[in-house]
Amino acid sequence: MEIRKALPEDEPFLYEVFVSGRWDEVKTWGWGEEEIQSFLFMQWTMQTKSYQLQYPQAINHIISYDQKPAGRMLVQSDTKSIRLIDICLLPPFRNKGIGSALLHELQRQAGSQEIPLFLSVTPTNPARRLYERHGFLPCSQTETYWEMVWSNQTIS
Repeated sequence: MEIRKALPEDEPFLYEVFVSGRWDEVKTWGWGEEEIQSFLFMQWTMQTKSYQLQYPQAINHIISYDQKPAGRMLVQSDTKSIRLIDICLLPPFRNKGIGSALLHELQRQAGSQEIPLFLSVTPTNPARRLYERHGFLPCSQTETYWEMVWSNQTIS
């Protein structure tokens, strides 16, 4: 597995990764392919702008596996915490341990700096169980998101 900083020329791939994570859900709405593409492009554009406003220091990473682009990970770090903002893998690369390896690396970084690692997840997202298996604990909840934290102190 390789992780590198995303470049401007990676934008089409970043959009492809975003679509891969939403296509099946939106497809169930009964829309045509053109409507789905238009809607997803609008959502991706708004998500990208929202992340830039909320997390101006975030770094977008491209994840490669077996020398093939496999996904993206958006992370913001400072001296007080690390935040996993977004992570998504293309379908052929899911359930291969890549997500676990990425989480382990972020946990290693947070642990070595003795700072917490935060993320947000919807309660129905299957990734929530992955985060729980890796020691993340809910620290706050809304109707739509769970804020979760991992730190050296959350491990027994």
